[in-house]
Amino acid sequence: MEREPKYPTPFLPVIFSDGVESMSHSQNNAKFYLSRLDPDIAANGGSQIATVCQIVMPLPGFVGAALFFEQRLELLVTEGKITHEEIEAQRRQMREDAKNARRPD
Repeated sequence: MEREPKYPTPFLPVIFSDGVESMSHSQNNAKFYLSRLDPDIAANGGSQIATVCQIVMPLPGFVGAALFFEQRLELLVTEGKITHEEIEAQRRQMREDAKNARRPD
């Protein structure tokens, strides 16, 4: 017997994020903040980073999520939506950002 498709409620919250701002962890949980780049609504200035959501997950769930996203990246490459070169460019940028964040002023 074929099962009826199920869909999320129309009231399910939607969060737009340009990326992950930061992350911390404890012995049992990972906590990270999603952020987006918000422009000046009066168009008088630049943009600013706004934190939009905090996510707290048990470490096994966080690892599972990371592996899930890793698989989805491979699917996006297979579908031609993104290239391995683009992924590696972002990895290099993240390593450079992390190295610069650790440097004393």
